[in-house]
Amino acid sequence: MEERITLVKLKTAFLIWFLLPGPGLSEGAFGIDFGSQLSALLPLAEVDGLYELEPKTPSKSFERYAVIYEPSLGVCKITANTLEYSDDRFGKNALKVYNLVKDELTQIYGLGSQYEFMSDDADLDDDDEFALAIYKKARMHSTHWTIEQSDTFNVTANVSLGVRAIKNMTWVNVSYEANFFSQCMDKISSQSN
Repeated sequence: MEERITLVKLKTAFLIWFLLPGPGLSEGAFGIDFGSQLSALLPLAEVDGLYELEPKTPSKSFERYAVIYEPSLGVCKITANTLEYSDDRFGKNALKVYNLVKDELTQIYGLGSQYEFMSDDADLDDDDEFALAIYKKARMHSTHWTIEQSDTFNVTANVSLGVRAIKNMTWVNVSYEANFFSQCMDKISSQSN
């Protein structure tokens, strides 16, 4: 049992060392730095400034990665999605990944604000309606971290993690926003008009 606890402590220490930026190092996620310039981007039609890419340091938990990017400011938001779990109406697959990633993010950023509740007037409260309730916005299952600026974090402003769904299909999304995200979106918006 002690060996297992030691192994968990070592994994935790490595995760924190690997994911935390040191003084003078860039911030971001998955080997993608906020403010970095990118080339050969694959635009996603749904959102201006959203581009799909392959990260330098992919996570075992996530499958697809994208950034919000504006050429003069660089990367201002990094987002990733897990695989889509096609028949996950109970949410078990998504919740397993959500809880694992939430624990990892809590070790890095501290406790986040949890929004894990069901609307008072929701009638989708059976266990097998978890995914449908998220899809219909009758249930929320997410955690949000507002990052205080410090020696360790001076660019990362927000991190959010949430379970998403379309009918019985679920997935988990994580997003990291830079402190210049709203300026970035203003520039993207003014360029698309």
